[in-house]
Amino acid sequence: MLRFTLICLLLPALAGAAAGMTLVTKGQPSCTIVIAPDAGDQEKLAATELQTYLRKMSGATLPISTDAAVKGNRILLGVFGKAPVAGWKGKAPMRDAFAIETTGKDLYLVGGA
Repeated sequence: MLRFTLICLLLPALAGAAAGMTLVTKGQPSCTIVIAPDAGDQEKLAATELQTYLRKMSGATLPISTDAAVKGNRILLGVFGKAPVAGWKGKAPMRDAFAIETTGKDLYLVGGA
């Protein structure tokens, strides 16, 4: 139930944050979800859940990659201060919280440590 509640809260916020970037074009992915090569179980689950719900909304399956050098629009998902969101300049989210921000072709989903 908690996971469903978090998804319900995250998706509208994600849609607002991503307003300046394209996630899907005509049913085809226009971005990649990026997680760290050593991502923990929570990060992997978050990436998979995000991929699932975006597919349900758009029909497109966004790829999940551990390569932060992937070209094009990226959804960078991780824990504050660690790859792939280490370059994010915002304030650290509180524990069990997250921040969402777009910068150019990157949408940051940053979890608190």
